[in-house]
Amino acid sequence: MADVHSEVSNETPSRNVARAVWGLLMIWTGAVLLLNWGWGVGLIGAGAILLGAQVARRYLRLKVDGFGLIAGALFVISGAGSLFQVPIDLFPVLCILAGIGLIVSAWTARTRHASSGRPDLQAPGQPRA
Repeated sequence: MADVHSEVSNETPSRNVARAVWGLLMIWTGAVLLLNWGWGVGLIGAGAILLGAQVARRYLRLKVDGFGLIAGALFVISGAGSLFQVPIDLFPVLCILAGIGLIVSAWTARTRHASSGRPDLQAPGQPRA
């Protein structure tokens, strides 16, 4: 039992926030599907959870996740549009753009770290220089 406690205490606050957010998102998704609340309510709730996570990160003096902030705002906007029956269905386009942005940011971060010569990005089988 002591091993479990030491593992939890060694985790970073950022990882704990991420786990809590994923837990809340899973609970929210299950509730929305079980109660048939619809896309609008589901998206607004998911967006509120993502935005709340950024508030929590700020409160804990952690770096605010820009992607989570933008995704949360897009979910709230799309959900409100769905609830108020805005004729333009922007959600699929916003999801595609957010996904492209995430892939581009991951790629640029990878190339930026590779060019800086950080040893933690080497393949596991290769010896460190």
